[in-house]
Amino acid sequence: MFIFAQFIGILASTLNIGKYFVREEKSSLIMILGTYFFIGVTLLLLNAYTGAICYMLIGTLVMCEYMYKIKNEKIPRNIYIIYGIIFLILIIFSYKRIYDLFMIIIILSNMILFLKNEDKKLCRIAEIINNVILTIYSALYGGYTLLVSTIICIGIYSRDFYYYDIKNETEPTDKLEIDFKKEKEKIEEEIKKNKEENSEDNILLTSKVLSGRNVPSNTKKKKILARAKNKRYSQSNFSGGNQKFH
Repeated sequence: MFIFAQFIGILASTLNIGKYFVREEKSSLIMILGTYFFIGVTLLLLNAYTGAICYMLIGTLVMCEYMYKIKNEKIPRNIYIIYGIIFLILIIFSYKRIYDLFMIIIILSNMILFLKNEDKKLCRIAEIINNVILTIYSALYGGYTLLVSTIICIGIYSRDFYYYDIKNETEPTDKLEIDFKKEKEKIEEEIKKNKEENSEDNILLTSKVLSGRNVPSNTKKKKILARAKNKRYSQSNFSGGNQKFH
């Protein structure tokens, strides 16, 4: 079992490191779920039952969060409370050695990743804590191939924390953020253009009325009204899209 656990630990390590470099959402989800599953199996084979159960349960929470995300909804806080109670019960009943209590810290650091996933600085700190505790926990139970990846991950996230949070260097932008920024700029440009066109039409109409000239024909009036409607439609679409993204 020990040798087989080391082999599974290699798979867990590969996914644990690989998930950092994946940016596409579905691929990232698969990598994260695989990481938690294989870490759980590795710890189970090493008789670290508390760690195994907790990591597999965290994997189900990741999946639950993703199901809400694809519906453009935030996962209810009550679900986190329910999971917290389940974690506490499982730790109590599976407790074997004093360092099984380390899982409480890992659970808390993962909860930060769920609840504050938009705060990249806080997420990096949580990842560092998570991997430091897992390194110690794996070493105490003999998960030597697993702790290789946790040490590498500590290095990766510590480097990012130093460059992006201490030195405040510009962080690389994900493709999703780039696409959204381009779409936002395009919509803003269209709204600006519509405003300028409407302003020109209104000035022309006002000047003709004040100068005693003929008021524009019905065709021109319809054109102005159509542009005004188009303006309102563009603005409503823009504000709605923005809310969905956040």
